[in-house]
Amino acid sequence: MRGNWVAVVFFATVSSLATAQATGSISGMVVDEDGQLVDHATVCLSITSGNSRAINCNVPTDKDAHFTLGKVKFGTYGLLAMNESEGYSLTNQSPQKVSVSAADPSPNVIVRLHHKGGVLIGTARDQFTGQPVKGIMVQYLDIDGKASGTSSTFSDGEFHVALPTQCDLIIVVSAKGYKGWVYTDPSSPSHPVLRLNSGDRKVVDGYLTSNMVLGMCDAFFRAVGAPQWDGRNFDALNDSIAAGSINQVEVPYRLVIKNYDKIGAGAKQMTDDFIDLIQEIAARGCPVEVRLDG
Repeated sequence: MRGNWVAVVFFATVSSLATAQATGSISGMVVDEDGQLVDHATVCLSITSGNSRAINCNVPTDKDAHFTLGKVKFGTYGLLAMNESEGYSLTNQSPQKVSVSAADPSPNVIVRLHHKGGVLIGTARDQFTGQPVKGIMVQYLDIDGKASGTSSTFSDGEFHVALPTQCDLIIVVSAKGYKGWVYTDPSSPSHPVLRLNSGDRKVVDGYLTSNMVLGMCDAFFRAVGAPQWDGRNFDALNDSIAAGSINQVEVPYRLVIKNYDKIGAGAKQMTDDFIDLIQEIAARGCPVEVRLDG
């Protein structure tokens, strides 16, 4: 029994050592096109299997631009990096080959960023509360179809998105439960595109309208016969009631909100904003009131 027991332990030890020796690490630093160190970049590992390729981007560089990827299986990979806040998007980068093997289990490499683009910086806010909107998505599309992309890693409403240069881009900011916001140049509202050069930084504030608010506005506008050109938001609602001579049915109005107590927390905030607006209009002397039913 003692001999068999020793044999089993020896076999398990050899197997464990073989497994450990089949992995290594990749370390190095990230630099830009001028060879300057880039901190707070994200390093990505590209893995090819047959005709498919998977890219994992979850390793940041430290303040000295260094990074380490641990427990990398022996094999050949593509290594690349990105830094959206500085204009280096993943789509503009070309992976460089790096091999992890028994002969070189811990290669040290320099990853160079290429093709610096422009940067779109901004905050997406709720149009009526002014609070940042969580879980937003920023999409861009070249009107000539040459470039497109999506960034959706923003949880606090703030975004930094690297954009391609020398092309006219349509920018859309969206979030679940909201109507998408489209960038419009105030100097040319009929041509809603953004064009940046390398290194340009454009700051914008996007205001998103809740679908709940749109639903309430639509219900009111249909009831009073508001014209289609009058818009579908709280500003249009204010004009529609207070200005007069717009709707087929003019004031006085009595608005009734049914099942108020059954409205969820998020929707209730929007409903309260709607009620506050009606009460504000009434306080200015306009014959309109709002009542809660249940």
